[in-house]
Amino acid sequence: MKTKPFAFGVLLFGGATIAQADTFVVNSTADDGSANTLRWAIVQNNAHPGGNTIQIVPSASPFRIKLNSLLPPIIGPATVTATSRGVVIDGGNFIDGNNQASCPGET
Repeated sequence: MKTKPFAFGVLLFGGATIAQADTFVVNSTADDGSANTLRWAIVQNNAHPGGNTIQIVPSASPFRIKLNSLLPPIIGPATVTATSRGVVIDGGNFIDGNNQASCPGET
């Protein structure tokens, strides 16, 4: 009896879909959640998890992103890269120097 492994392969894998990783480009230093901000890129990554890349493309050096609040946790796996040096993520806007509790992780 002649078998047809190809036909079996089509039946076995015919309905399978392969998730495609996305790249979310950050080229804005704003922290308002608008397109191409770091906050936006993390939200996009978390909505479509699966080996995505968050790529920071600085328009100037230093490229300072001043955070107004904690960033959401990154749901991985994800890679965060920068195309050049001089990227600074500054949390100074939301840390109260007189309130230790405002600095997450501080003991």
